[in-house]
Amino acid sequence: MAVLVAEDFEELMIVTCRFRDEDSNIDWYLVQAQANSHNELSFHHVVGPAIDIQTERKVEGEESEFWAPIRKGDGLFSGKPILIRNDGYISEATRGVEVCLHLTSHQCYIRLWIRGKNRLERRDKVKELFRESNYEYKDRDTAMYATLIFPVLDKGRKDQDAWPEMRKKLVAMGTDIYNKINESDL
Repeated sequence: MAVLVAEDFEELMIVTCRFRDEDSNIDWYLVQAQANSHNELSFHHVVGPAIDIQTERKVEGEESEFWAPIRKGDGLFSGKPILIRNDGYISEATRGVEVCLHLTSHQCYIRLWIRGKNRLERRDKVKELFRESNYEYKDRDTAMYATLIFPVLDKGRKDQDAWPEMRKKLVAMGTDIYNKINESDL
């Protein structure tokens, strides 16, 4: 495994890491470290295979059990199968915003990646779209991306009995967020 921890990552590094993860026997991780005003550190998973470091490695090429029903469906997030090693998220992009459905061991959430020179202005416009909604979100900006995190459930990969509920809520909320952005003048 290879882990790179940094304050920020260039877009090229993120894309390269995702491609390397698909073609390599090495699991590549990018972890963003941020300090708050009290010099307390927080770490955020940016890229990497979704299997837990502590868990047994699955057979190469095996399809993700969690994402399979979504990918085989006919909704916005349907598409080609997700391999176990890329099990952490699926995404769709519209108007320069990538809407990612994320799954970790203990939670599921939606992350919006907003790129470009005017990303902070565009992030603020996206926030306006959801001011009147019941969705909670947090800013997680970096030097290259404006990012919003929408918590879905405090349940994750380890809560297999809740997978149907998690899938349903992730897809419903992700589709709603995608549609609001797609229908906006962003």
